Amino acid sequence: MQPRDNPYIAGSGADAEAIFSIYSSCFDSPLKLESVRKMLGSENNFAFLGSCNEAGSPGAFIFCRVMGSESELLWLGVMPSIRRRGSAFALMVAAIKEACDRGAQAMLLEVAESNEPALALYKKLGFLPIGKRHRYYRTISGEKVDARIMRLPLEVG
Repeated sequence: MQPRDNPYIAGSGADAEAIFSIYSSCFDSPLKLESVRKMLGSENNFAFLGSCNEAGSPGAFIFCRVMGSESELLWLGVMPSIRRRGSAFALMVAAIKEACDRGAQAMLLEVAESNEPALALYKKLGFLPIGKRHRYYRTISGEKVDARIMRLPLEVG
């Protein structure tokens, strides 16, 4: 069993299933379990799980990749029942450290401009807006919203 609040690096098998389950609860876009397994198997990708309940089941995840000198945040998901308790912040800190350890000099992400909690988190961590993708995301109601592209310079240690 993993510590309750400490993010841990995801492996395969059960971790892929946990990521898939959390993703399915957080995002509207389809994803296949086999895609998660394949992505976890790539040496360029890494993921962390965290916010485990008493049984050791994680309630949050982050999934990133490093290509050359840049890391990209692909997904950050926290189960709705445990949001606003610091899970996303802890996962972001772990992912930023891992990206630095892998030699990344910057982390990039895209976030819906309507996602105010995520925007506040990224601003708190020092991400700066560098661009916009117009009508990039589609909401459940079918409305299209802009995505803000953000970047965080990293100190490689």
